[in-house]
Amino acid sequence: PRTTTMAARLCLPLLLLPAFLLAPVATAFEQNGAFIDSTQDTNTQNDFVFADWARARAAKEEAREDSANNIRIFVLPHSHDDPGWVRTSDQYFEFFVKPMYTTAVQSLLENPKRKFQVVEVIYFRQWYMEMTPEVQKQAHTLVENGQFTFAVGGWVMPDEAAVDYPDLINTMAMGQEWLYTTFPGLRVRHGFQVDPFGASSAFAVFSSKCGFESHLVARFNYFDKGWMQDTKNLEYIWRPSDALYQSPDKLEIFTHMMDMYAYSSPGIPQDAAVEHLCAKGTKAEDCPGAGFYWDGDDGNPYFYWAKLWETQGYGPYPAVNSTSVQFYADILVNNSLQRADWFATENVLWPFGTDFQHFNASAMFYSMDQIIEYVSAQNGEGQRYEGVQIQYAGLGDYFEAVAKSKASGWAVRGSGDFLPYSTLNCNGLADKTPGPCSGDSGPQYNVSWPQTWSGFYTSHMYIKIQQREAARKLRATAQLVSLLELSSNPVIVTGSDIQGKSEDLNKLRQAVGLLPHHDALTGTMGPGCGNGASKLPRVGYGSEKDLANSTEQDVQSGDTCPTLPVGRPGDIGEVAGDYSHRMKLGTDLADKVSADAAQKLLSKSGPNGAPKLSTDDLSFKMALKAGNSASLAVQNPLAWPSVRWVRLDVPANIKDVEVTDGAGKTVEHDLLQGGANACIGEDAKKLCAAAKRANEGSVGAGEDQNSLYFRAEVPPMGLAVFHISPKLEGEGQIAPVEITDGNATVEGNAYVVKFEGGKLVQVEDTSTQGMVIPLTQELKEYPSYDETVNKTSGDSWHLTATAARSGSYLLHPGSVEHQPVSGAFEKPKLEVVRGKYVVEIRQWFSPTHTQVWRMYIKESDGVAGGFLELQVGAGPLLPNRELLSVFDTKGKILTGIKGANCEDKDELSSTFYSDSNGFQLQKRVYSAYRSFPDGSCQKISSKPTEVLALNYYPMVRSAHIRDDEKMLSILTQQSQGVSSQKPGQLEVMVHRRSAQDDSKGACQVFNATSGGYANIPLDDSEGTSCQNFQTAGTCRSDNCPAYAVPMNIS
Repeated sequence: PRTTTMAARLCLPLLLLPAFLLAPVATAFEQNGAFIDSTQDTNTQNDFVFADWARARAAKEEAREDSANNIRIFVLPHSHDDPGWVRTSDQYFEFFVKPMYTTAVQSLLENPKRKFQVVEVIYFRQWYMEMTPEVQKQAHTLVENGQFTFAVGGWVMPDEAAVDYPDLINTMAMGQEWLYTTFPGLRVRHGFQVDPFGASSAFAVFSSKCGFESHLVARFNYFDKGWMQDTKNLEYIWRPSDALYQSPDKLEIFTHMMDMYAYSSPGIPQDAAVEHLCAKGTKAEDCPGAGFYWDGDDGNPYFYWAKLWETQGYGPYPAVNSTSVQFYADILVNNSLQRADWFATENVLWPFGTDFQHFNASAMFYSMDQIIEYVSAQNGEGQRYEGVQIQYAGLGDYFEAVAKSKASGWAVRGSGDFLPYSTLNCNGLADKTPGPCSGDSGPQYNVSWPQTWSGFYTSHMYIKIQQREAARKLRATAQLVSLLELSSNPVIVTGSDIQGKSEDLNKLRQAVGLLPHHDALTGTMGPGCGNGASKLPRVGYGSEKDLANSTEQDVQSGDTCPTLPVGRPGDIGEVAGDYSHRMKLGTDLADKVSADAAQKLLSKSGPNGAPKLSTDDLSFKMALKAGNSASLAVQNPLAWPSVRWVRLDVPANIKDVEVTDGAGKTVEHDLLQGGANACIGEDAKKLCAAAKRANEGSVGAGEDQNSLYFRAEVPPMGLAVFHISPKLEGEGQIAPVEITDGNATVEGNAYVVKFEGGKLVQVEDTSTQGMVIPLTQELKEYPSYDETVNKTSGDSWHLTATAARSGSYLLHPGSVEHQPVSGAFEKPKLEVVRGKYVVEIRQWFSPTHTQVWRMYIKESDGVAGGFLELQVGAGPLLPNRELLSVFDTKGKILTGIKGANCEDKDELSSTFYSDSNGFQLQKRVYSAYRSFPDGSCQKISSKPTEVLALNYYPMVRSAHIRDDEKMLSILTQQSQGVSSQKPGQLEVMVHRRSAQDDSKGACQVFNATSGGYANIPLDDSEGTSCQNFQTAGTCRSDNCPAYAVPMNIS
């Protein structure tokens, strides 16, 4: 048995996993089938056809003459529980998750055949810790006998596009560690990535290295899914890293791609529900909803449905009874037969649940028990369900059966990923369409278009930046605590001291572990109750006490939205505010831990002891402003010596400084007039005044500052102290701002850059014998899809749409042409600040679009200064804008290839590279076509704007273009989107703002720059009626409740 020690060992480059996670297993699957290197295709839509079982069975026999008629249905009871989406994590826990696990325990104890799958450990742990010892003991019993099954096992179900690799490790290790220590020896063996928006190759690598026997994905391109369904290739062996497959590990993993029904139980056509489940003569609108959800849905908390049961005697979906059981059984078996035709074995995985389901597990299992018993009683020869076996199951049961049915002969796929994710809206189409359709496309649409989920790579940039900074803080502070624990001086360090620091640091670890959730870091969370919670209508979102104080009419109409305990209120919405608040609390505690740990470590290493350390930035600056000296400790968490230039904003009254190290030796330093976007000169002051008015109340709109740089040499995994002594009088050595006419040539240590007309036009790489590249870079923008009419007045809100709209999830630009930023000057204004060691080039494209280029002079260390640093400042954007940073080598880096265009093989398509979760690089080809292993090729779209969205990819750490001689590489401090429309070009989406929801469920509109909330009482869009949306308390055609209103991310 493995120990629970969290010691880490190196198992592959850049991958440090806790020891307990490293458990390779011998896979039950072998491969001797065809090698498939590309998996992109389209197919004919497979519609759900409601038919009697005999007709479906006859069709199956005809289609599968070479196999037995038997199928095995593995009913997988599960619930996918987002730790925050349109509600906060704690609200979801109270409203759904807590009663779900409580009733699940009761239900599992009643029937040993029942099983229930656990995924999000953050919730399971929260429930477990609140339970009595008796209930905890029952949970242990259910884990031991296999009724509680586990998949993924992470703190959350992480995003796979925008999350950084160390953060994947952290969130997965947190969940796995808690399970392993709480239920000794428990190992999670199966993946269940059903809701992340696309699948990365890096996460498949991680799953394999963690000893997973299988990997499961639900959301991937409709054209890939269509081809896989038609060719029975939804299961295969994935080799997600070419290099690691070539290693002794032979890394690969058996992968299951869910079919067009994804991870939810199928719905039932309304006409069939009226016929079979309601009394004769019942109107369709009066017939309760029909599906395999007998406890209600997540539109309201569990106690809302409990009140319905109490007052009406039944829930929204009547339980299965002797009259309806055959109807439900036929639906389930018919659906399973359809699914069986898409897979290579007779085994069918049938998900029983969806988001936040089973919050009354007793009601769910009561009805499903009857269906399973009914089918099992009639599966003999000549009976209604001949040859059909059905059982409750976990993923292990299903994959074991698949391995027994087909132990070898599986197709193999290479290291390509499944990004970006795209769905297809088919509403209004009479003809069959290429690929499975999306069911959440919005009722007012009457045309078809692909919906590309590549906007979230850049959405909610504030959260992305804050999360990456918090994660760096976590790793650096954890290292200080470990070094302190290893200290041999018991006077300085005590066991209780280390315990307290670890507990404080764990707050940040939990926050950083939460943010990789696929509706957190992605920026796809909803607004929650917003800032003025008590003024906003909401459907039953209060606590049970709040509900008790409301009238029944209030509850039914959704006119209550009591203020709930959440994090820091702000203009980013309640849910995002909760995430941000958790990170802020954790970071504040970590700051205190790091300051105390650093001071104790320094006190034993220097002859003069350590200065009193804190992380109070304000008191540090106030000391300097008053002319007092201040000290700064710099940490190097790397395992080798580090040389870097540290940049500090210091008060503008400082005219000169002296910087010395711990030994009193003078350190190279520079003081530059103004901050990064300083207001120097009359023109700049006017721009600053306009920008400050636009950003009133936001960070960065405060007093002027100067920029201090100093060269810090820090030992491996060590600390170094620097002392800063300011001078407030005299001329000093401050580097002044040079206001140019837009033309400048500036020389740094590694590069010479040339600007003309305020824009970059050329870069000379002096380290390669003067190679000159005509490189241009500009801030540009796309309008978001502009065939949307969006009018706002004091008492109404109107929206009609004829195509997909950009929103928090989707990217659908209105043009493929790079357009000047809104409010752009005729030519950018250019300033240069030349110090002795550092030079800044400051650009103003408009009052609210700025850039600072930074180079280092006389720096011999390539890591410290062998690059161009680019800092972008933007906002507020105008509504419906996608902001870009566009790099163009004018064809001097030859990145084009031929053959991607199926209709014109000689057409040159652009190629570029982006990283997969910061772990490995993926080659990308900009194309409107997708080719398939069987030699077929399909044009995905003829509209250039849709093609552009389909060719945007995540850039978590880096992207580049290259040919045999040259490479342009971009490194980023947070996740963003990246693409390349033409050879030699690279564009990065750095910020975005949308004025409408994109109908993907979050019901958010990143619109108002004030942070205020608009009044949206009605939506009288053509083709909609209020009747359809009464449960949301609104007449909005996107089915978003009235509280889903504009909020500020600019």
